[in-house]
Amino acid sequence: MYAIFSFLAYLTLACLVVALWKPRFCPVKNPTRLKSMVFYLTVSLVFFALSCFVDSGDSKLGEFSPTALDDVGDSAVGDGMGVTVLAKEEILIPATGRNRLQVTLGMREKQDEATQKELLSIAAREAVKYHKASGLPVVMVNLVCQKAVNALGERQLAQVVYIPDGKGFDGASTLTSPWETLRAAKRGFSLSELKYLQLWARYYRDYQSPSGVQEKELDSLISAELGVAPGSIHPFANALESLTMVEQ
Repeated sequence: MYAIFSFLAYLTLACLVVALWKPRFCPVKNPTRLKSMVFYLTVSLVFFALSCFVDSGDSKLGEFSPTALDDVGDSAVGDGMGVTVLAKEEILIPATGRNRLQVTLGMREKQDEATQKELLSIAAREAVKYHKASGLPVVMVNLVCQKAVNALGERQLAQVVYIPDGKGFDGASTLTSPWETLRAAKRGFSLSELKYLQLWARYYRDYQSPSGVQEKELDSLISAELGVAPGSIHPFANALESLTMVEQ
């Protein structure tokens, strides 16, 4: 459900842009640009709120041991599950001086056998590496499955926020763990799932309606292009789950 609500939230923002150009696209009485903006912005915020609620209530709270960083990371890369840097940005925070480094990494195609532990280990090891190299107090790493034409095809595999001094984002907090955020998908994506996501990102704009994306029709198109039965590939079900670091 988290993946669905998040997708609908971003989709609604896209509809907002379209509605500003063509207000009649908005399903309200006597639509105007202002009405369209208010409608789609409100709906988008609702979907974002629902995605946060569902994620905190539905996702499994697992455990992640520090020893996993030693057990997995390097071997995973050595076996072909390496990463490439898609984006790296230092975010300046003048108010506190606690600048943040945000890094987006992409996995290579050979990832279908990657476990949740391996995915989180890779992201965590990269966060530690970038902290040592940059010296910044906060490092945020997002590991995505691939590079696509837009974010709809770049499903997240892991997300970590590393704050080793334990002072939080503001410098005044006291964290119980240097890992402010630890989230990972259950597994990597198969090659067919990666292709499906690429096509979904490419074609979804052509399947818009006032009620949202025409998912069944879009799935049929993508499945036909991949040569599989409609409804047989479900990449959106592989969503992030929250975990917690446990000491051993």
